[in-house]
Amino acid sequence: MVKVYDNGGATFDRYTIVTKDAVYGMSTNALSPSGFNQFSHVPEEAYVPSNKEKEIALRDTPVDVLIAIINRLEAE
Repeated sequence: MVKVYDNGGATFDRYTIVTKDAVYGMSTNALSPSGFNQFSHVPEEAYVPSNKEKEIALRDTPVDVLIAIINRLEAE
């Protein structure tokens, strides 16, 4: 299970990725050295998105973010 939340560009770490075991923050260019792709925390409860975030489908997620998600899942 992977959920992707988008804050519409309100912050550099635009995307919040929630997996069963972790929450990550990512920018649109998550694979770039000038991008953002950081572990945030282990979810102890169900993730509650902020009022700026909306869940988006994986098909609407940028390719770099999708690859970064796959890389993270393989490492989990």
